[in-house]
Amino acid sequence: MTSTVRPARAQIVLILQMAFCIGAGIFNSTAVSQLTDEDKSNFNWFDQLDYANFEKRPFVKVSTGLWTQIEKHRPKNTFVHGFLLNETEKNFTVITLKLDKRTFVKTPAKTPAHLVVKFEKTGLAEFTKVVFDQHLAYEMPTGPLLALQPPPPINDVDQLFVLAKACFENRKTKEAARLIAIAKTVASRSRDASLPKISFQKSLSAELENSMRARLVRYFGDRSKSRRKILREFKIFQIRFAESTHIKWVKEMVAILTKMIEEDATHKKLEGQKPKSAQARIAELIFQLRDQGGTLWRGKYFADLIWNGTDGEPLHESNEKKSKNEKLALVPAIQLAQAGFHAVPQLIKALDDKRLTRIIVVGHPYMPDSPPRVLSVGQCARRILDKIAGRYFTNQAEIKAWWKEIQAKGEKQFMIDAIINGDDYAVNYAKRLVKEYPDEALKVIIKGFHSSQSTWISEQLIELAGKLDNAAPFLKKQLNARHLSTRIVAAHQLDRWNPQTALNAMIEEWKKIVSRGMNPHVSQFSIPDDVKSIIEFLAIHNNPKAIEALGHRFSELPIHVRMYIVVNLINPNSLTSTEIGEMFDVPEQTVKRSPKTQKAIETVLVRAMECGSQRGDFPLRLGDISAAILAGWFPEKYEFDLKGNFEKREKQRIVAINKWRSKNRLPKLAEFKPRKITRLRSAKTSALLQAIVSAKNDRERQSDTIELEKLGIGALPAVLETIKTLDGKHPAHQDLKQLASQLASTVTSIKFAKDSVPLDAKLKKQVLKCQDRPLQAKEWIAILVEITKQLPAGASGIKMIATRETPESGIELTVMLTKNFVRPERAEVPNPDAMWAISGYICVDQKIVDGFGGAISLEMAEEPRSFAKLEKSLKKTLDKNPTQHIEASYLLIKQQPASYWILQDYLLFKKHLDKFR
Repeated sequence: MTSTVRPARAQIVLILQMAFCIGAGIFNSTAVSQLTDEDKSNFNWFDQLDYANFEKRPFVKVSTGLWTQIEKHRPKNTFVHGFLLNETEKNFTVITLKLDKRTFVKTPAKTPAHLVVKFEKTGLAEFTKVVFDQHLAYEMPTGPLLALQPPPPINDVDQLFVLAKACFENRKTKEAARLIAIAKTVASRSRDASLPKISFQKSLSAELENSMRARLVRYFGDRSKSRRKILREFKIFQIRFAESTHIKWVKEMVAILTKMIEEDATHKKLEGQKPKSAQARIAELIFQLRDQGGTLWRGKYFADLIWNGTDGEPLHESNEKKSKNEKLALVPAIQLAQAGFHAVPQLIKALDDKRLTRIIVVGHPYMPDSPPRVLSVGQCARRILDKIAGRYFTNQAEIKAWWKEIQAKGEKQFMIDAIINGDDYAVNYAKRLVKEYPDEALKVIIKGFHSSQSTWISEQLIELAGKLDNAAPFLKKQLNARHLSTRIVAAHQLDRWNPQTALNAMIEEWKKIVSRGMNPHVSQFSIPDDVKSIIEFLAIHNNPKAIEALGHRFSELPIHVRMYIVVNLINPNSLTSTEIGEMFDVPEQTVKRSPKTQKAIETVLVRAMECGSQRGDFPLRLGDISAAILAGWFPEKYEFDLKGNFEKREKQRIVAINKWRSKNRLPKLAEFKPRKITRLRSAKTSALLQAIVSAKNDRERQSDTIELEKLGIGALPAVLETIKTLDGKHPAHQDLKQLASQLASTVTSIKFAKDSVPLDAKLKKQVLKCQDRPLQAKEWIAILVEITKQLPAGASGIKMIATRETPESGIELTVMLTKNFVRPERAEVPNPDAMWAISGYICVDQKIVDGFGGAISLEMAEEPRSFAKLEKSLKKTLDKNPTQHIEASYLLIKQQPASYWILQDYLLFKKHLDKFR
């Protein structure tokens, strides 16, 4: 065995970067040490804009107390850099590199790290060097190395210029010159090449304008900024950027704010007086919309923001101790919506009101950098009308036509007509009809159900009907509806009136689904909604027949469907498959069950326990999870340690299964016996190990190690015993550890799954080549590539599982060619857009260390490099501790893209529709 010394990745990247940079002349362009006359002129121009002076200001890094969190990782604080303007005992003020003056309130000692608000002084020169190095690494020719470097954090023209100006004011001319050079490079790169060239000063001015404009908009959402302060900032913008293309907008904002401030002063006289009439109250609420707060993403409806209570509270200090509902009841927008049709005339009049609220509309989630804007009172009024109408209007003409129709028909008749016509807003009107006219609602809803052409609307109407008396006959009839989803919704509602009929219907539906078959490779995220709904329906019932139905042909169901059944039996509607799949603490029973139902649940869990090694995409196997639950719920019957090693868990699982089988007069399963290799006991093994331990140099030790490796996995027990006797610093320790990993990765068994499509001779020979040799990631990938080039008839892909049960068992390799699953009632047709779908995991001692998922094109799958992540991860896992339990699973299956199935669904729907007509 040989060992090589490789330079660290960072060193390689740095060397290559230097080579590229020198070749491209990057050093020459950024190693500037003198400011030009143009640079000094730009500094003078910047001074005239009247921003803060940076001379002798401490440069600081501020912990903002605004934290972020990614999935289950620890939350992290966020930071900004800037210059300290002043500090008191309780707070401090900083001007950031974006020229935003911000005051921060200090947090006390022992505040959690992600919530801390403080500043720490940092050297301006040191920070500048970091910025320069980041840009030096990034500014190089396009090519493979570019992908290794993310854009530098300080990458805006205005930030770079401000940093350069601060360096200049603090006598750091060389650093200022370098930063200006970088800023010019960034400015030229960010401008569209098809546009005319402009000076750096104009680029900088545009950047400063955009920053200040966005800041002015955000001020509206800041309660500490009065309208007078905001007006003052807009006037400063007018002075600084008199030639701006946005100056017209700024002047309009100044005029609106000036008028609003005057109105505020006049309106104060009315405070404390109750409105004389309902219409006067509505007028007052519309006036208060100017203080309506909130932050809204573009593309999201304003009504959803307000009615979910996000940032919509009226902002009086006296309301701080009120409950959420009490606060929401004071929100002007909510009060206007609750006023309903009485508020419509005045809201329509307010549609053209350009006065400004404090609602900020920020960039679309997919375009977070798009400029923010402030919602006007008129725009806010339109969204309140959306809420009242139960629909979304696109223009004022629609609103006026809608209101005219209501005035002609009356509110009640208008809603009835809309429901009976089954239009897009029938559900919203039906909800109001159920609430306000329950005696007449059922008849109208039934008519709307029959006239609607939308399955979604029909099902929503069924749900509403279920809340009304005398709906049972209608609901019972819908148990025979054309769509399964409609039948399920009807059963859920009928359960209130006639639970046995609803239950029997869902049991039959479940048996049909099971007998028809499901895609065996469905993931936890792609279980059909109808399947999930029926499982949830049956699992929640305190009825043994419902539970027994879920156990019907249990072993034939896809692993993730089985997991979903277990999840709902354990704790209906509260735990997810992922949470159950990662648990080590058994959840308590939250639903009371009768003894007969408990017995039925026990039976299903035993069947799940018999699933053994099947784990889906979870670190814990379904069999182990079920055994742990049974032991937790019935400790007098079962014993199981979920944290035990593989051998202990397997023995306890089989014992638990056999206890249940014995009680139910069923044949017992064979006791678990771990696969074990034949230990090689020979004088040669001992002699080689002794020689390796006592070797005088690396050459002798490696020569003997190679000889020992040739003896095969039988030598592994002796190698492991020798490792235990050595100190970690012993020269032979690392070599023997690597040898143990190699030997422990030997494929000692190859299995072809019973339900596999038969392998052709060439592929089978390729698989069998792995026998009695350490498993190689490249050989695994070669088999995958072979499948993509020539898929055997009747197969849709390949699934390979490598398992090492115990340190001395070696690797068992299981290969299965998956059968071609055809969706019921859908014809397979050739599709040039078919792709290879990938899913898999590598699990080490009940912990998933890596996962695989996604799709690649047919052509890419024929390239070994497409499986580079698998190769790297598998090699890393096999090279680690040889005593760990390992399971690696990889599924490569040919699938049609979503667009293909959407087309098939449409053709199927059209076929039924033509038949219906």
